[in-house]
Amino acid sequence: MASRDCSLYASGETNAEDKTYKAQLYIECRNSKKYILSQLLDTVKDQLQCSKIVEVITSNLSEDIDQNIKYILFLINELTNNPEALEQGKSQIVYDLANCLQEKFDEYWPKIETYLKEKQNYLKQSILAVKKDLSNILMQTLSNLVNVLHFEEIDGYIQEIKEEAKKEGLILIDKAKKINKNIFNCIKKLNEFGNNFYNISASMGVNVTINNGKLDSSSDAEVFVSDLNDKGIKLILHSNYMLRDKGAYAMQTVFFDSPLVSVNAQNTVEDGTVNTFIGITLYDKDGNEIVVSDIKLEDFRPQILYNKKIYSSMKTCLYYNEKKEQLESDGVETIDDFTLDGETFIKCVPKHLTSFTLGTESSSNTVLIILIIALCLIVIIGIVVGIVIFRKKHSKQVTNKQIESSFDCAGINL
Repeated sequence: MASRDCSLYASGETNAEDKTYKAQLYIECRNSKKYILSQLLDTVKDQLQCSKIVEVITSNLSEDIDQNIKYILFLINELTNNPEALEQGKSQIVYDLANCLQEKFDEYWPKIETYLKEKQNYLKQSILAVKKDLSNILMQTLSNLVNVLHFEEIDGYIQEIKEEAKKEGLILIDKAKKINKNIFNCIKKLNEFGNNFYNISASMGVNVTINNGKLDSSSDAEVFVSDLNDKGIKLILHSNYMLRDKGAYAMQTVFFDSPLVSVNAQNTVEDGTVNTFIGITLYDKDGNEIVVSDIKLEDFRPQILYNKKIYSSMKTCLYYNEKKEQLESDGVETIDDFTLDGETFIKCVPKHLTSFTLGTESSSNTVLIILIIALCLIVIIGIVVGIVIFRKKHSKQVTNKQIESSFDCAGINL
């Protein structure tokens, strides 16, 4: 199904007549895929309910538990590989199953691990390899959900986007926030497999750096560079310093297409917002995030470089404030013209760790600035009005005295 690419009918420059014909072929192609997938999704909804998913994996399909979960993961992965072929309302089946498989991983994995040990006599390293494979397929599926969400928005299936979010180029609906949360919950499992880079999909990659326990200040200045050539983004990190200074077990850097950014962002926000987010996170040994709100040494702060040839219209380095559910720029320095190896970049230097992007200033900050200016104007106007009133009263008092004085001079008793 995924090999049947309907977008071929929507590309290329043609005359008006050919364009109309190709548009018709595009619609027919998508409708054909929708018809096939619709029937399959009804079966998936009936047979793979989240409340029974652990039971299905461990007993209902076959006795080969590790193959059961692989079959289910391959199925949901292929379903998400066809984001343009989901009828309105059917995508929820895909969301529910993918999120369920992620959220219940720690519930069904121990059963799979026990099966591999006792029935298959797998060694520890082989069991770890199975877990790694399952995690990779699951992460790829979650990455695909972003495309599913984008096609829902393009097709007009999503109506509940808040106006405040639209102004920022965001799509802060519950399913988008849940995908974003599950992406990070899933990728932190990779810490268990040591140092590695994972090319999950065309729109997601994860790098894991583990603290070997032997770091000292002599290695602080060592630089790690991640180069996303196809996206025109470079990431420069002092990983050893960050791991040592914060006592972290692992550092993860991830680039991913954010489910929180609207595909219509460039139409609703001046200059738009870059959909590729760069996440930087530290974890302890138990997989808990270490919150980093202030990297004191400026020279060792992360640097995210955006090639100006690609992102020339962007003005501000931003991060996603999860608590406020908005894009903000405080704590992230924007350097407009930074030259490296003969190329010019916009350089973002954050003093805290989270997920970063490039775009326009947060509308909330703009509103705050406007509010401050408005309050200042009100105060100024109030002062001016007060002065005018005072002068009028003072002027009347002087005039009355002058009049009384004039009558006294004329010998008239008032």
